[in-house]
Order: sequence, then structure tokens, then C-alpha cells
Amino acid sequence: MLAGAGGGAYYLGWFDPDNGYKKPLAVCSMVDQEAGNELSGNPDEMFENEWEIPGTPVTEYSCNFPVAYGDEEHNDADVAVLMHTTMNNGISRATGDRLAQEYFTNEMVEGNELKATACPSGREIYSGYDGGGTTRTAMAAALVENLAIEGTVAPAQYSDSGMAPEERRKAAEDLLCGALDNLPAKG
Repeated sequence: MLAGAGGGAYYLGWFDPDNGYKKPLAVCSMVDQEAGNELSGNPDEMFENEWEIPGTPVTEYSCNFPVAYGDEEHNDADVAVLMHTTMNNGISRATGDRLAQEYFTNEMVEGNELKATACPSGREIYSGYDGGGTTRTAMAAALVENLAIEGTVAPAQYSDSGMAPEERRKAAEDLLCGALDNLPAKG
């Protein structure tokens, strides 16, 4: 009887290690700010954001580079880190690592039809377009323990004068790879 209870607890996630990131991240200190400002064409604007996504065990930390009001030729750029924390509903337990893995695989990679590629450092990432179409926001994504990390570059308002889709995808990859290179150690 005791072995059955122990097996059930194992199956429900009660013994899974919880070793992921726990402290808030300053994403703008991880990102190549000069590149973000160049993409947005707005060297005076950069915003660090943090918000807990209601009803989930997820906190988003991001660094945004918005275009200036009325600018139709440049691209909004963003790097976001979604930190997943352990969720316990009283019966089962899911670690942040497991929740991040499920979100990353199902929502980011498969949901957007992202393709595997790599940073110059050799780290595996995935890139493509939000929703799959090249007229959409270019995105690059990576999974690091309980962190789902993405870099995005939106099309210009007046798309004929903005970056080509492939250039936006490459810029999103560069933003993401730079952030991964500067990801702080867990503490």
C-alpha cells in the first residue's frame, strides 16, 4: 500500500526537483540596447517591464524598444522572458521547468511553426514568424530551464519601407542570442 502511494506521488509530480530560476530578471541589461534602438529608430525609448500573468504561475520580464509615435518605417523590437514557477493544486504538482517546457513546445514552437537553428555560440534556438506568416512579427525563441525566452521584431507600419521578413527574423535571432549570452546565473 505504501509503495502504491509513493508511486502515485511520483506520478503526480511531488518528487520532481524544482531547480529553476526564481529571482526577477533585468532583461534590458541582457539585451544589446544599441541594436534594439537601431531597430526601433528611436534611441530615446526603452522600457523594462514586469508583470504577473493573471491566473497562471508565470511572470513576464521584458525589454521593449518601441518606434516613435507616427513612425511607419521602423520596427518595434522586444525581448521577453517568461518565468514559470511551480504550480501545486493540492493533488498534483508541476515544476516551473515542466510548465515552461510544455508552453515552449506547444505554444511557441509548434503553435508558430518555428524552425530549429542556432546562435553563433552553438546554442539551439527556434525562429520564424508569430502565427507562421512572413507578414507577421518575426520571432526567435529558446528554453532555459523554467524560462521561455523570445526575441521579436514587428513589421513596420508601412511595410514597403521597413525590413524584409528574413531581415526581421535574423534581427529577432540576434536579439535573442545576445540576451542568452548575457543571461545571469541562477541565484
